[in-house]
This record gives sequence, structure tokens and C-alpha cells, in this order.
Amino acid sequence: MAESCKETKTNEKSDINAKCENGNTALIRAVIDGDLEAIKKLLDQGADIKAKGKDGKTALIWAAKRGNAEILDLFLHRGADKDIDHAYIILATTYTRKRNHDRAIEYLQKSLKIRLNMLGPDHPDVAKIYNSIAWNYERKWDYGGAIEYYLKSLKIELDKLGPDHPDVAESYNKIAWLCQKNGDNDQAIDYYFKGLKIRLAKLEPDNPHLAINYKHIGRAYARKGDHDRAIEFYQKSLDIFLNGRRPYHRDVAKIYNNLGILYTAKGEYDRAGDCYQKSLHVLLAERRPDHEYIKTVHNNINILRKKR
Repeated sequence: MAESCKETKTNEKSDINAKCENGNTALIRAVIDGDLEAIKKLLDQGADIKAKGKDGKTALIWAAKRGNAEILDLFLHRGADKDIDHAYIILATTYTRKRNHDRAIEYLQKSLKIRLNMLGPDHPDVAKIYNSIAWNYERKWDYGGAIEYYLKSLKIELDKLGPDHPDVAESYNKIAWLCQKNGDNDQAIDYYFKGLKIRLAKLEPDNPHLAINYKHIGRAYARKGDHDRAIEFYQKSLDIFLNGRRPYHRDVAKIYNNLGILYTAKGEYDRAGDCYQKSLHVLLAERRPDHEYIKTVHNNINILRKKR
């Protein structure tokens, strides 16, 4: 039987990688205990970072689960580059789930540094880390940071997948949406059109994905005050939904409401009123009406009445 972990920590002659009575190695036990000095001594004696305990977890994974960055950094300096990368990802994922996005980004950046050194700047696995960093920036409402890292990922996608790949179109649309959130409607429109160009070449003209594209472009034009172009693209979106036999889709109601707002701004009050009524008709026909949005449409109708 293997010696106890306590004995193994202090006895250089023992089998340093033998499992203790609880099924873990001395190194794993030291990591669980957070005993940094014992970990250093065990590593000096040749303890195997990759050795698995009774549940299949290595010392690295335990350090990640415990959130002990100091131990992870120690393992990194002892040459565990490839495995420490995996541990950093686990740690980042844990912080993401806790909505601690700053800490998640911190560990993703550590993983990124390792992957750049091991794989180079153009590897798809590097793009995955860029995406994860961007996603965390997005969740903390730092849209500029999210755009920066999505663009880094996009550069790799363009190189590996080519300029006409559907995934590239998805990335353009994601970046466009964030540009809109960040208040840059001109840049958003530019990226939306890049994504739209790819989708028009790949999809049938009545595909619902195109309707979503047109709706987003319409919204971007509306936010920059170009009412005519906004109406043009909202109408393109609406036509696809209606022709696709989806007249009671919630997006249809929202497009009608947005058209009502635009026609009100243009002084075309009859057309605005007609759009608002169509929006209400769609909303009330749903099995589970969105009562909050119904209130929004009624408020817009009241605004219209005051203008007439």
C-alpha cells in the first residue's frame, strides 16, 4: 500500500507519484490543500503534474477548479504549457458562469499567450480564444472590447475559411450588431452588408435569415435618421416573413411598429396608423400575447393621435 500523503510530502525516498489511501497522489493532495511549499518540494522531487487521481483529475485540473492562479502559474513555469492551457480554460469557464467576466478574461488572456506561443497567430484554436474573450467583453457591456477581439477572430476565419463562408457572414453580423450597440451605425451598416452579400449568394431569396439581416439593416438606418432607407429594408424583411406564411410572427409585429414610428417621423400619419393597427393585430393573435409590447404600440398610437 502506498504511504500516506503526509509521509510522501516529506520523504524523498518514497514513490513520489504513488497514490495515497484516498486514491490521489501527494501532489494532488497538496493542490487541494493549497500547500504551495509542499507543491514546490514535490515538483523538485519529480512529481508528475499529469498523474491522475481517483476521479481522473490531475493536479492541474484541481488547481483550476480551486481557482488557484498561483499554483497554475507555478505549473506553467515548470513546463506544463499544453496542460496549463486547458486548466486556464476551465478556470475562465468557471468565472464566466459566475458572471465574473473580468476574471474570466484574465485567464483567457493567459491561455491566449500560451496558444500564440505554441500554435502561432493564425491557428483556429487561437480564434476560439479570441471569441471567448470577446463574448466576455460583450457580457460586461464593453462593446468596444468585444469588437476588437471578434475582429481578431474574423481575420483568422477569413484566412482559413475564405471570404464567402457562412461562418464569416455570421461574424460580420455579430460585429455589426455590436457596432450598433456601440453607437456606430455607419460601421454597423457596412458589416451588415458584408454579411448580407455572402448570404444572398448562399441562400434562397425568401430565407428567414435574410429577413433578419434586412431587419437589422433597417434598424441601423433608422437609428442614423435615414427614414427612407430604413423603411426600404424593413419592408424587405416584412415581405419575406409574410410570403413565408409567417404573418403572425412576433418580428412581424415589431416591424410594423417600427414602420409606424418611421412614417410618423415622416409626417405620413395615415400610413403610420395603419402599421400600428397591423402590429396590434399580430400581437393579439398570438397564443401568448406580449402585453408589454402591446403597451408600447398603444403608447405610439397615442403619440400619433397628438400629432394629427
